[in-house]
Amino acid sequence: MCNLPAMRSAFGLLAACSLSLGIVALGACGSEETSAQGDDADAAGAEGGGRPDPDPTRPDPDPTRPDPTRPDPDPDPDPKPGQDPDASPTGPEDAGPPSARIYAHTPRELYVFDPVTKTLTEIGTLGCLGDDVLVDIAVDAKGAVYGTTANGLVAIDPKDGTCTYVNESIGAYVIALTFLPAGMLDPDEEVLVGYTGSTSSPQYVRIDVATGEVTSLGPLQEPDASVRYWPAGDLVALVRNGSSKTYLTVQRYNSGVTAVLNEFAEIDPVTGRMVTVIGPTGHPDLWGLAQWAGVVYGFSLKGHVVEVDLATGSTTALPTATKPDASVLPWFGAGVTTTAPTD
Repeated sequence: MCNLPAMRSAFGLLAACSLSLGIVALGACGSEETSAQGDDADAAGAEGGGRPDPDPTRPDPDPTRPDPTRPDPDPDPDPKPGQDPDASPTGPEDAGPPSARIYAHTPRELYVFDPVTKTLTEIGTLGCLGDDVLVDIAVDAKGAVYGTTANGLVAIDPKDGTCTYVNESIGAYVIALTFLPAGMLDPDEEVLVGYTGSTSSPQYVRIDVATGEVTSLGPLQEPDASVRYWPAGDLVALVRNGSSKTYLTVQRYNSGVTAVLNEFAEIDPVTGRMVTVIGPTGHPDLWGLAQWAGVVYGFSLKGHVVEVDLATGSTTALPTATKPDASVLPWFGAGVTTTAPTD
């Protein structure tokens, strides 16, 4: 029986309980431009949404994973847990251009999305989670995949989805993960960042991938901001043409009432403060963001995959991702290596 934390909607609970293996087809419908009415029919009259604080209780997960040994005499070492099999063990500078892959995930399954062919393939189930759920993921320059859960930090093997806990209790519920390339926050190395999932005072945080230690860098907004927002789903960073931009899906939260549809915003990657709200996405629960060749893709809890216009925040729908039984895939997050092309 699925036992997802309380932060997920009834839709997420029902849709996430059973997922099939294999190639996932994108539906036969053609691409279409969405507007602020894109999900109004599903969300009409709804309040709340986004990612509320989770139920902090869960059984201790089993941190063990199968031994990945193999008889292959190939002298090259296997990728470490959490490292992309296409990445070079000596560093991204030796690996050549990465293959076209964006990782996306449901509460307990990892998928790869090909932004060229617009196809999805299931990689595997994250067996280490137990009753925990995968909240979001991020991918570093060498292809190592990390994810936050309701309580902890995990390293994920992108070959088969197996995972191990780096830390089972990091002391914060962190969403909107991304790696910032070197030079954006730290002058010499890339940094894993995210936001705490709180409506009262969401904090921009830095996470140590070796220990899971979480360090607060500052709030999303000034305390006296007239219009309140909180992180709705995910972060994505782009560095191109000598400049860098970092984007976040946000949700308006005023007088105890949360807007249904998400908006697209730019944030300062050093402080985490929101710079500007670019515009509405037309979707609720856009919990995954990643980019390839300068195109930002969004993945929603309702199973939608969209392209996001960086100038307006509006979205263009790709065919909806479904399982073989035609039920939707509830996307909880997405991530891509920091060496992905941006042009």
